[in-house]
Amino acid sequence: MSEFNTKSNIFNKIVVPVIVTILVGGTSPWWWQEIFAKGNLESKNNDVTETDSNTSTAEISHPNSIVLDDRFLGNWSSEGDIRASHILELEIETVSNGELSGILRSRNIESGGYSGVMSIIGEPKSDAIAVEIFDGRGFEVGEAELSLEDETLTWRLNRSQGISEETLPSLSYLWKYE
Repeated sequence: MSEFNTKSNIFNKIVVPVIVTILVGGTSPWWWQEIFAKGNLESKNNDVTETDSNTSTAEISHPNSIVLDDRFLGNWSSEGDIRASHILELEIETVSNGELSGILRSRNIESGGYSGVMSIIGEPKSDAIAVEIFDGRGFEVGEAELSLEDETLTWRLNRSQGISEETLPSLSYLWKYE
């Protein structure tokens, strides 16, 4: 009888939580979709279009979506936005394989101090680039959208975690500089 209780106890302590975690995992924000998305690889492969052989990046376009190309590369700043308490400085370093990546800093206008360096990774979604924001330790601290119209990059913060809206404004306009 004791052996049966031990096996039952092990089952209850290990197997049941694993099953519950898998069942509840459908509400998990990122890994559930990455693992169980239908046609995930097929859709990513079908969205790549070839560009001129002289360019180093591929243009990625989704139906009715923004085109991710070299126009996004470079240094961007919201300096000159008179309503802001912080200046966003964004350096987009790479655009390749349907992703952009770079460094984001926020500078306090009054003190001149920086909030720290954050990294970003983004990919095209509908009419904007969906961007994930990571702190210096690699933890995700927010999500934003970038859209490019003429010479202006529009920043829309969708979600932030542990960062004030003053540091990362909900809406900001950035211009390219050398």
